[in-house]
Amino acid sequence: MLAGIRFITVLAHELGHAVSLLVMQDSRATVYIGSMGDPTSSLELHFKRLDIWIKYNPFKWNSGLCVPHTKELSVNKQLVFAAMGPVASLMMLIFPALVVKYSHLEPAIKMIFFFTAFSAFTDFFVSAFPRAQPIKLYAGGTVYNDASGIRQILLFKKLREDYGMAVSLYKEKNYARAEPYFEKFLKAGWRDEQMLRLAIYTCLQLKNNELATAFDQALREKGNMSADDFTWSGIIKTKNGNYREAINDFKKALKIDPDNKAAQEQLVFAQANTVTA
Repeated sequence: MLAGIRFITVLAHELGHAVSLLVMQDSRATVYIGSMGDPTSSLELHFKRLDIWIKYNPFKWNSGLCVPHTKELSVNKQLVFAAMGPVASLMMLIFPALVVKYSHLEPAIKMIFFFTAFSAFTDFFVSAFPRAQPIKLYAGGTVYNDASGIRQILLFKKLREDYGMAVSLYKEKNYARAEPYFEKFLKAGWRDEQMLRLAIYTCLQLKNNELATAFDQALREKGNMSADDFTWSGIIKTKNGNYREAINDFKKALKIDPDNKAAQEQLVFAQANTVTA
């Protein structure tokens, strides 16, 4: 029974995200119940614009994920999409709680509604308050809970004009004027991956290894490192004299992309310096 209740409340939470997207935009969404994006060993349900993957193992029905198949959501639509999961959980909490408090149902039935309310409260609590701990995805990379996502979107709204200026200066190769903007974003707590990559390159051009290291650490915490990301991370470490750590980064880059010439060249350089050190 408890597994069934968890399934219902987790599904409601993820459908809150999915349905909001389907209403706002003509795109697709995929919902995973029991995993963070793992379609293996799962029941497949396919609708017109919605795919649902449900793990066969009911003991895994404690987590879920909704993946939008679009990158063209406006900032306001992103906010709605992120918020509707917690809103759905809140609705799943309120109705059973009212039934428990005011209905005259049998105690056994009331107990089912009580556990449903408690399960929905758990979903709401873990999603409605920002958490620093990233959530690892099945396909690699990480995400943060809904509240953290909303906070990042709101930060972007606040900093959007400055970000446009920073990108313009970056494209003009005016790195000295762009760097203060990127540092402002870091201090504000904004952690957009593309921004972090631009900031790392900017700092390296200005030979500001200390700030480049801070941006690199922020990007690594996101957990979605590409071959180029590992290469730049290794370059930062070589400039700081951490050749052994740099070698590990270059090897990770080459594991992802064996033909990455920058990683190949930097690996040889780091290994040579390790030998002579």
